[in-house]
Amino acid sequence: MNTSSSLETFGEALFNARKAAGLSIRQLATKARVDHANVARLESGERTNPTPETVVKLATALGVEPSEWLELIGVDPDRALPPPRTYFRRKLGVNADEADVLARLIEDYQAQGGAR
Repeated sequence: MNTSSSLETFGEALFNARKAAGLSIRQLATKARVDHANVARLESGERTNPTPETVVKLATALGVEPSEWLELIGVDPDRALPPPRTYFRRKLGVNADEADVLARLIEDYQAQGGAR
């Protein structure tokens, strides 16, 4: 199911997909492991530059093909980084548990208002 059109902004696509899924902003944020205020700002258009990682998390939580939304923010899906856990395993050579710890540290940092 294509939840975006060439005329939609990322915020509009996010809003429409969230509504279609029957989720509140807080429910989506919890499911995607992102800050709910960030979701609200993205939907309202107050924030228009989400990170590719945030886009992938939100798309995955809503069952949307991430490449559709990456294109909406101007990222070539074929050149985007893999999910953080996969990246850490490949780049740093850590095991799955260690990659999970590293990814959660970054997610928690971002959720607390860290680097965006």
